[in-house]
Amino acid sequence: MNMMTETTFSHDSDLEEAVIGACMIERAAMPLVADKLRPEMFYEEKNLEIFVALQSMYRSAKSIDTITLKNELAARGKLDAVGGEAYILELMGQTLSLVNWQHHAAIVRRDSMLRELIGATNEINALAYNAPTDTKEVVELAESKLLKVTAREVKSSYKT
Repeated sequence: MNMMTETTFSHDSDLEEAVIGACMIERAAMPLVADKLRPEMFYEEKNLEIFVALQSMYRSAKSIDTITLKNELAARGKLDAVGGEAYILELMGQTLSLVNWQHHAAIVRRDSMLRELIGATNEINALAYNAPTDTKEVVELAESKLLKVTAREVKSSYKT
């Protein structure tokens, strides 16, 4: 039996970079991406940190460009951790990201949810193997772990 774990589940750094690049290049992208993605949906830590900075800049109505992003990351003490100015410039060069950034953002979101589900099912497996004689508690814990993952997806996709 081939079981996929959270650590081996594939993610696509190129997609994350394309989404971030689009947010930096296309003014209309950031509001839509900020509405659809949360920082923890980014698998790569450097992309997560950059997205946090971009969200903060967007919410503060700051202009988003390489200089202001570099300054924001430096102020947070994260510039070197994300790869410095070189990585930011590399992301700005992602002009192909403008073509399908909405689709790329949807894939980043999907992959994040799948990683969460894999983590929850791994925890449920451990619960089942170590289950007490009363399985009601195990079932309730398993349900709550799955609901925690799926409730975020349902809540974030709900539109009035």
